[in-house]
Parts: sequence; structure tokens; C-alpha cells
Amino acid sequence: MKETTIEHKLVIAVKKMGGIEQLQREYDYLLAQQIVKSMLSNGLITEDEWNKITALNRKKFSPALAQIMPRNR
Repeated sequence: MKETTIEHKLVIAVKKMGGIEQLQREYDYLLAQQIVKSMLSNGLITEDEWNKITALNRKKFSPALAQIMPRNR
């Protein structure tokens, strides 16, 4: 029986995600959205601004899961 290492599983996951570049875009998108969410929570931006920034982030980072994510709050 073939042994599957964590490294092997990681390589398979990265390939399924579309490569390291897509994985980096996913990470960058999530990080950007965490910052925007924090700004919204602290009253620095409005919900309307949050929605606009989220749309811009989706265009910029092209996250693979954007199609199933809610469009706005």
C-alpha cells in the first residue's frame, strides 16, 4: 500500500486549487476581507462601502469560491 505523506497531500491540494498562484490569490483575498471586516466592525466604513470593496477584492484577487460567496451583506 502506498504511503501518503502530508507533503504529498499538500501538493495534490495545491494542484486541485489551480496551482500556487491561485492559492496565493485565495489567501490574499481572505486577508483583505479580514481587514475590511475589521474596518466595518470598528465603524471606519459603512456597509455600502464594505460591499463595494468586497466587489473590488473579488475582481482583483479572483478567488475560486467567489461564485458561491454571498454578493453583499
